[in-house]
Amino acid sequence: MLANRFKPDSTELAHAPIETNVLDTTKKIIIAFYTKTVYEVRQMDTYVDHSQYDILIGYAFIPINDSSYQQKLIDTIPPDGGDPEILAIFFANADKDKDRELVVLCKYEQRHYDYGGAFYETYIYDYSKDKFEYIKTLSEKFWGCECGWRNGKTEKAKYKTAKEVRTELIKMGYKQ
Repeated sequence: MLANRFKPDSTELAHAPIETNVLDTTKKIIIAFYTKTVYEVRQMDTYVDHSQYDILIGYAFIPINDSSYQQKLIDTIPPDGGDPEILAIFFANADKDKDRELVVLCKYEQRHYDYGGAFYETYIYDYSKDKFEYIKTLSEKFWGCECGWRNGKTEKAKYKTAKEVRTELIKMGYKQ
């Protein structure tokens, strides 16, 4: 499998690779996301802080010819109070053109002193000319917390599935 053969050092596949011609009808592009554990050691005034966290690294493998691929970085998805876990990778129209965009839905488990639960974040990427561009403003609309606080307050996330994200994109006027 190509995605395993070209995976970056010290990573594991975070999600099953996707082979698709949705982004470019003239060729099948392979989309692969990998998990990498990052280890940090910081010298503080009175102690040494050891920490580790996971990041996701996404790549597209774009065919150049029948036996060669160009590897393009999609993005690096950092932790957000917890490590990112991919729930879904799918395609949806999320801008003004007719082409569909790459959408990655992630979950971040939260365990903090005053609250716990999960954050849900959606990353939307426009693909053009063998390049991925993160659509930040739209992506940030699909953030939510499914959390409970020590004071008894709870919150429900609205976008926990690909279907919920697609439904909202349609409501926003993006034709699927």
